[in-house]
Amino acid sequence: MRPILLLLAVALTLTACASRGPRTLPPNPRYYEAYYDGKYGAFIDGYWGRDERFFWYLGPDKVWRRDTQHHFQRGDGGPKWDWVRGSGAARTNR
Repeated sequence: MRPILLLLAVALTLTACASRGPRTLPPNPRYYEAYYDGKYGAFIDGYWGRDERFFWYLGPDKVWRRDTQHHFQRGDGGPKWDWVRGSGAARTNR
């Protein structure tokens, strides 16, 4: 009986760690959080611009680009949107 209880406790602990999004991490003003649909490929880095309307992302060519098509958003768009956290490090355009 004891091994079963131990296995159940481990399973419950792991499911608690599997929650999605920023709810698992404390807020940090140095980071920029968004939800991303994966349209531009793997996420490297990014930040919200001064106008707070557009997200700037770092492309694989190491060039900052503005997301004019809104593939990044502030709110959770559902199961096809992944939470990302950018630092905006070494950015040249704000």
